[in-house]
Amino acid sequence: MANKERKKNENDKKNMMMMMEEEEEENQQPKENEEGGEGKPEDKKEKGGDKADDKAKGAFTGSHYYLALYRFKAIEKDDLDFHPGDRIIVLDDSNEEWWRGKMGEKTGYFPANYLIKVRASERVYKITRSFVGNREMGQITLKKDQIVVKKGDEKGGYLKVSTGRKLGYFPADLLQEITVT
Repeated sequence: MANKERKKNENDKKNMMMMMEEEEEENQQPKENEEGGEGKPEDKKEKGGDKADDKAKGAFTGSHYYLALYRFKAIEKDDLDFHPGDRIIVLDDSNEEWWRGKMGEKTGYFPANYLIKVRASERVYKITRSFVGNREMGQITLKKDQIVVKKGDEKGGYLKVSTGRKLGYFPADLLQEITVT
């Protein structure tokens, strides 16, 4: 009996995760220009060319924009320095690991996985307190001051959010909506 109950609970958890994944797939459109690359290349010569000035890809079109998830401190003079929540125009995303972008009057390179693509209709939040989530219940663990994008409605005090790499439920009372200009 205990095994049947355990298996039933495991199936319920799997079904919840499958429903979340299906819901996310329904809400997602084809991901062009999505962030990529997991690591930082040792040699920044791999960053990509200066052909980006010709195409101005990622200029704000009204349908989406890119937002910094983390702090990036420029290491070289041709790097773009930014903070979490900064809005960045992507000029060149031809390299999987290093993109070239513009923020204000500054132009430079940065790790591609430091940005998240945000649709104009989506809401952006800042984490006000760290929280360790229960993965079996579809919750995610996030640290204070991280940036997330709302991906679903509030259910039982939890909001479905995405960090770009992770998707899950997070306590709504630990989120502060931010306006991106």
